[in-house]
Amino acid sequence: MTENTLLRASLALVTVTLLAITVNYTNQNSDYKKLKKDIETVKNQNDSLYQELFDEKVEAGRYELSLDHLNETNPKAAKDFEQFYNHETE
Repeated sequence: MTENTLLRASLALVTVTLLAITVNYTNQNSDYKKLKKDIETVKNQNDSLYQELFDEKVEAGRYELSLDHLNETNPKAAKDFEQFYNHETE
């Protein structure tokens, strides 16, 4: 082979290698962006579920406090409430 042919072959090999590296980097970058978007979506869902759970716990706590107060002021009504709650709402 002549020196000119060897130089062209080397240049072609370097070009193909750089092209392959660029394509691989671009694919990894787009995968990274997709994963980042997916993580953000999961975080938003987690925050939403946490807020809903917090609201439900607050409401349950209010029921417990109200039932304790009712127990002190009107034990019969509290007993009726507990019986209805435990047996009639399922």
